[in-house]
Amino acid sequence: MPRSLIPPEFFVLRDEGRCTKCKACVRQCGFGVHAEEPEGGLSANDQRCVNCQRCVVMCPAGALRIKANDSIGRENAYWPGSRLREIWRQAESGGSILTGMGCDRSYPVYFDHLLLNASQVTNPSIDPLREPMEIRTFLGRKPEELSLTGPPGEEKLAGPLPPAVRLEMPVMFAAMSFGSISKNAVLALAQAAKQLGIMFNTGEGGMHAALAPYREHMIVQVASGRFGVDSAYLEAGRIIEIKIGQGAKPGIGGHLPGEKVNEEIARTRGIPAGADAISPAPHHDIYSIEDLRQLITTLKEATDYRKPVAVKIAAVHNVAAIASGIARAGADIVVLDGLRGGTGAAPKLIRDHIGLPVELAVAVVDRRLREEGLREQVSLVASGGIRSSADLLKIVCLGADAVYLGTAALLALGCHLCQKCYTGRCSWGIATQDPALTRRLDPEWGAARLVNLLTAWQHEIKEFMGAMGINALESLRGNRLQLRGVGLPQNELDQLGVKQAGAGNTMSGGTIVVRGSAGDIVGYAMRGGKILIRGNAGWRVGIHMKSGAHSPAVLIIGGKTGDFLGEYMAGGTIVVLGLNHPLPREREAANPLTGNYLASGMHGGVIYIRGRVPAWQIRGQVQVELTTPEESPALRSWIDQFAAGLNLDCTALYREAFSRLTPRGARPYAHLYDHSA
Repeated sequence: MPRSLIPPEFFVLRDEGRCTKCKACVRQCGFGVHAEEPEGGLSANDQRCVNCQRCVVMCPAGALRIKANDSIGRENAYWPGSRLREIWRQAESGGSILTGMGCDRSYPVYFDHLLLNASQVTNPSIDPLREPMEIRTFLGRKPEELSLTGPPGEEKLAGPLPPAVRLEMPVMFAAMSFGSISKNAVLALAQAAKQLGIMFNTGEGGMHAALAPYREHMIVQVASGRFGVDSAYLEAGRIIEIKIGQGAKPGIGGHLPGEKVNEEIARTRGIPAGADAISPAPHHDIYSIEDLRQLITTLKEATDYRKPVAVKIAAVHNVAAIASGIARAGADIVVLDGLRGGTGAAPKLIRDHIGLPVELAVAVVDRRLREEGLREQVSLVASGGIRSSADLLKIVCLGADAVYLGTAALLALGCHLCQKCYTGRCSWGIATQDPALTRRLDPEWGAARLVNLLTAWQHEIKEFMGAMGINALESLRGNRLQLRGVGLPQNELDQLGVKQAGAGNTMSGGTIVVRGSAGDIVGYAMRGGKILIRGNAGWRVGIHMKSGAHSPAVLIIGGKTGDFLGEYMAGGTIVVLGLNHPLPREREAANPLTGNYLASGMHGGVIYIRGRVPAWQIRGQVQVELTTPEESPALRSWIDQFAAGLNLDCTALYREAFSRLTPRGARPYAHLYDHSA
């Protein structure tokens, strides 16, 4: 057999002065790099080394070091060493090159070009150690409206809500099947998810019997191979996920070689031991969006509509249109998996040259769903490349409701990113089924490390939110005003929907339509244009608002608002309709449509509120008057604009409701200032 032309990728360096010949390196290496010589010494086969660092970490004498081979030929800018190695390997094997984990090429990492905001003076920061911070999130379809029945003070929901799942923090463990990783690794993920109040995903390999105690925190996946899928499997999970694509290998299926399919994996997947487990590229019952709708409906029917159904797709070039179709097909959750998402095995060139970064995918999908009025019908989950709590908050600001963690979770379990998962020889006991290797990973130890990691992230998330002056994660979802770009061209900033660093939050024209509820600090310092919000708004809405010379600033809120409405307002118009809160007159004072410190520091402009305003809410030199009859046409005009902007076929109903309540409408305005603007 001719000698291989491929030089070693790494060199094993042994300090003979420190080495005690204990043979720990021989026992610890899963790839057979280290060996004992007949004369009693130790040697290393550099050709086999994958730089998993197991021998370095476990050497009691600290005698080992791994060094990358930085010169394998006459590389240049066009022919780097990685390209030379790929050609040599394919010339020897005649096959595609397999690899593990996600894309490692130097495409732009948008997370590293986005900066978060912080509060100063006008929107004070919050101390998360002393103030409650809400980081829970709910996944599933949002109800279009809430109907109540019962006498005052004892109201109850008139009908059932769509199924939803509560997460104590906006994180879940990504789909990693038993077979691609060891049972101990799966158990560590399950135990950590239960302790943290989040979810883990079984992947497409079925549900091992040992996972039964963790059903309340389990997502079951239905992929093209349908391994282990039956009615009991569907009933076991809190969420059912249909896997259409994967970010690391979009458009291709999966293959677990028969030599890896032991009796336990065979029993879990429902296939014979030793048989190849092949997942086809397409689902053979899904060839159109109509077929997907049928499968979604079938799964909901099979579980009596008690479980949300998610659809996972890879982030590809037309991802916004695909996500829109999925939302219209009845999915409750859309999972977007970016090209940096991990995998146990994928062709290297497929992994590195197909797909989109998840940051771009989430931004364009969130914008498309909002434009089409579908955003509240689905939750968005981002997957593929989340490395830290800062990445998590940035992707939430771009539009995600929650994220999947895969690679980061495996790193917490001991993975050193050697990218050799497909070999089944993982020295850390994670991506292997070898009993001698899997016993190295204790599930309780692994779960404790995962809990530590995400507990630290929880603290960091609260610190970030406190610095931004925001006390609820919901206020950050899709809130691109909290982001600024650094070192990105304008066309990429436009795709992300983010302004260049140094730009303010001022809106000077155009129309923004929010079909659900909005967060905090909406309309900050806006000088023109129109913002229409179908639901409620948070606190500090319309602060520093003023009106420009050519485009008056108008902010219309369909529901209620929080504290500090119109703070330091200098111009423009705010209208609070309270249409979602039709209360009897005697209960309005106890349930006002605005929060405390209404119009604090206001010195211009006008605020119209459909309902009573208790005197204790007013701060500063502001008076309250009943709306005069001559102002009714303007108010009705704004309601017409509100209904038209939101494509609601209820303009007449809104006009009727407002005209009926106009005599007790209230209008705060600045004392001694012209308030007709």
